[in-house]
Amino acid sequence: MDLTNGRGVDYAIEAVGKPSVTKQGLQLVRNGEAYLSVGFGEPKGNVEIDCFADIVRKNLTYQGVWVSATSHLYSAINCILRDTKLFSSLITHRFPLEKVDEALKLWITGRL
Repeated sequence: MDLTNGRGVDYAIEAVGKPSVTKQGLQLVRNGEAYLSVGFGEPKGNVEIDCFADIVRKNLTYQGVWVSATSHLYSAINCILRDTKLFSSLITHRFPLEKVDEALKLWITGRL
């Protein structure tokens, strides 16, 4: 929240499958934006969510995605790790979080 001057992020993605991360992520998303949960490939516990404060009052879009078994992700990661040089060409730029505005401008103008 400090990096956004208390405003919050436009989008948050939970990709680790930990209930505590879900609760924290919901609190970091600013009003009117979106939260995506993709890390839970199997049950990992419950999250106590205040539906009014965490979702409704913030007009938040909460999307869960479960499209394949975790074994597919495991296979994909191993494929990348077997030939990191091949996949490294997919990463053209790296930006620290503090330069997110610069990164978005480059992306929007097609220079990224």
